Amino acid sequence: MQFEQTKQTMKNRFTIFMISISLVGVVFTTSCKKDDKTDIKPETNNVEAILKSLIDSTYDNYIAEYPGYIGGYAVQVLSKEGDGFYQRGMGDGLTNGVHFRGQSITKTFTAAGIVLLAERGLLNLKARIIDTIPGISMPYIPATPEFDIPYKDEITIYQLLSHRAGVFDIPNDLINGVEYIDAVLDTAPDHHFTLEEMVAQISANQLSYFPPGTAWHYSNTGYFMLSRIIERVSGRSYRQFLADEFVIPLGLTGTVFIDQPTEITLPDPHVENWYWSEDLAFNTTEQNMTAYIGEGNMITTPLDLSRFMRLLIRGEAGISPMYVNNFMLDCRPESEIGAKRYGLGVEQLINLGYGHGGDGMGTSVRTFSDPEKDFTITLFINVSNYKDGIENESYLAEQQLEVYNLLYLIKEAVNK
Repeated sequence: MQFEQTKQTMKNRFTIFMISISLVGVVFTTSCKKDDKTDIKPETNNVEAILKSLIDSTYDNYIAEYPGYIGGYAVQVLSKEGDGFYQRGMGDGLTNGVHFRGQSITKTFTAAGIVLLAERGLLNLKARIIDTIPGISMPYIPATPEFDIPYKDEITIYQLLSHRAGVFDIPNDLINGVEYIDAVLDTAPDHHFTLEEMVAQISANQLSYFPPGTAWHYSNTGYFMLSRIIERVSGRSYRQFLADEFVIPLGLTGTVFIDQPTEITLPDPHVENWYWSEDLAFNTTEQNMTAYIGEGNMITTPLDLSRFMRLLIRGEAGISPMYVNNFMLDCRPESEIGAKRYGLGVEQLINLGYGHGGDGMGTSVRTFSDPEKDFTITLFINVSNYKDGIENESYLAEQQLEVYNLLYLIKEAVNK
């Protein structure tokens, strides 16, 4: 069974993720309950000892079930009980400065950038994307044929941020039976994708999920559009804007938002990413990420990502607490069932806090922060489990639920 490095696989993974997380409210209703007995809080709480105990136990059980699995777990915690980092299965000497792809957690930075511009009065969150930028005689999105997507005249910036615009998601859905990004990369691996090119596929085929504001549907392409709005409003590249406003001021020295097709590697130190099965391991570390600007092009570290999420949720990342709480953390249900709620680039899970998840090729990462408990956690794995081959994704779904199990278990143990 040969692995293929396709974004259709990413589509399937995301679909499984959405199904899995919709069950989180059910899965963890019992696992997060405390016993009736009174817990006695120790005078000291060794966070790293807790991490080691829980991760070692989880890892040993996982390896026993899947002999030969080559991946590992890495976890960073920031809390009032203390900070800690621990990893298992990724090699010796690894620290919380290890680089990995932040995947869809990039969206939290993009949303933060948009909200920051709104707080400065440079854009209006309620504005339509065809409206004129305040003080500038041009619209938020170019008035060109490439951007003639369905409902263009109705879509607002807020709807893009909250995944309620109905914008067709090119990375996760087929166009005329073809996965567009993968088809291009098959013939031109170093192709530089542009927003115009991507959105033109939607316009040419008049693709949409629903009229804006009538439902919820995750859209990576919608966040690619938001990255362009940041550029047009700020007069800076998306990459430079985030560096100026968040990366440099907050000391996120291991974080960068790549935007060139030649930037396919991870900076050192890093761990390799893989698709794994019993028959074959396929290295997925090198990737052309230009099709994912604004929604998945971040490279970061466990410490950087944890620091950013903690500061952001507390209103200490450069955006005022009022704008963070009234807009970014205004999380609303995605569907009639499930515990997951979504605000502006931020997810909310009961008993875990606010944050985001991301799944890429061989990488799954989650970061959440609970401001009331002053607890922040980032967890990532570096290998996707396709035990029986890439067609069977049940093991991947199980693996993602295991990640959420760990998040909840670690939080409960640290906050005892």
